[in-house]
Amino acid sequence: MGELEEEYRTLQASQQSILQTLKQHRDDDASRGQAVKNQKALWDKTLEMRFLLQKAFTTSNKLPKDSTKSRFCSHDQEIEQAYVDLLDSSKQTLGSMLELQEALLERNQAAKEDF
Repeated sequence: MGELEEEYRTLQASQQSILQTLKQHRDDDASRGQAVKNQKALWDKTLEMRFLLQKAFTTSNKLPKDSTKSRFCSHDQEIEQAYVDLLDSSKQTLGSMLELQEALLERNQAAKEDF
C-alpha cells in the first residue's frame, strides 16, 4: 500500500509540474501576442503617417530652387517670410520625428541593436 501512495504522490507532483509548465507557456504566449499586437498597431500608425507626409514631401520637391527662390524673395517680403516660416516648420517636424524615433528605439532595445 505504501508503494501505491508513493507512486500516487509522484504522479501528482508530475502533473503539478506539467500544469505549471503549461501555465508558464500560456503566459509567455499571451505576452508575445500582446507584443505583436502593439507592434502591428505601431506599424499601422507609422504607415499612416508616411502616407500623410508623402503629399508634403512631394509638394516640397516642387519648391523653387535657390536662384528662382532668391528672385521671388527679393521682390516681396511676405514671400520671404512665408518661405522662412516653411523652413522653420519643416525643421520642427523633422525634429519631432527624430525625437519619436529615439523614443521608440529606447522602448525597444532589439531594434536599437539593429540601428
